[in-house]
Order: sequence, then structure tokens, then C-alpha cells
Amino acid sequence: MSAVPKPVRQPHPDPTSAVRTLAVRVFGTERAADAWLDLPNPELGGKTPRKLVESGRAEVVEDFLNAALAGNFG
Repeated sequence: MSAVPKPVRQPHPDPTSAVRTLAVRVFGTERAADAWLDLPNPELGGKTPRKLVESGRAEVVEDFLNAALAGNFG
């Protein structure tokens, strides 16, 4: 039986928008998502999710949010 390949992650032309959309799915409203994006997060090394995205590390925030959607909180 062959292993299932992992999906290839394609860079999104606007990673901030993509992460914000995912955050809205997790937190339910744009307001809650925006608040979360601007709060330092200990699970993200004390950085704000928005700063991570802006520094080219959107995949870290996406992985965190996808884990939250899957019910894996740490």
C-alpha cells in the first residue's frame, strides 16, 4: 500500500486575506478574528499571528488555525 502524498501548499497571492478568512471560520466573526490576529499568542512564540503572516510565515498560522478547526488545541 503506498503512502498518501501530502498536499502541496501553493503560496496564496494575499496570505493575510487567506489567514483572516480561516480565522473567521475558527472564531465565527470578523471582529473576533481580527482581535485574535492582533494579540500576542504564546503558542506562536509570543508573536501576533498578523506579524507572523507579514514576515512570511503564514503557514505557521494556517497550521495553528487548521488544528483548531480539527479540535486540536495543543
